[in-house]
This record gives sequence, structure tokens and C-alpha cells, in this order.
Amino acid sequence: MVTSCANRILHNAHTGPTPAPLLSEQWAPRFLARNPQYHIRKQQAIEANRKHAHEPDDLRHWFAKYLAICQQYNIQSGDIYNFDETGFRIGIGHD
Repeated sequence: MVTSCANRILHNAHTGPTPAPLLSEQWAPRFLARNPQYHIRKQQAIEANRKHAHEPDDLRHWFAKYLAICQQYNIQSGDIYNFDETGFRIGIGHD
């Protein structure tokens, strides 16, 4: 997934007439070896009781407040990322 995201960044930043360069599948392991401050962390599924802990009315109220704050501070949808205290992932919906 990291390699795919990095390839997308390269593709979006590429301006030349030739196709954008692609990173190999070994790029991510080599990157991690060069940068020990980064490491792989396995995502865990949320506990079922935590997942079902919220009532629909509570969720509607929370999102109404959230929308009001986004409008108050002019927060654009492109500035919002999917994360919580366990980390973040974009476009991934499983463990």
C-alpha cells in the first residue's frame, strides 16, 4: 500500500512527456531500513462492543457539531483524513 501511494505521488508530480517512473516492490522495505524511526504497525479491528456503543442520535449530533466547526473554520474536505487513536488508513476497510 505504501509503494502504491508513493507511486501515485510520483505520477501526480510528474510533468515530463515520458510516463512517470514507478517504484519497485522493494522500495518500501529499503525505505524502512534507511529510516528506522518509521516502522510497520498492524491495524487491529475495533471491538464489537465499542463499534456498537453509539446511538444514532448521538452520532447525528456529533456530525452536526463537526460540520459547524468545518464551516466556521473553512476546513475543506481535502484537508480531512481518516484516522483515530489507532493510526490512519485511507481506502482500507479491513485488518
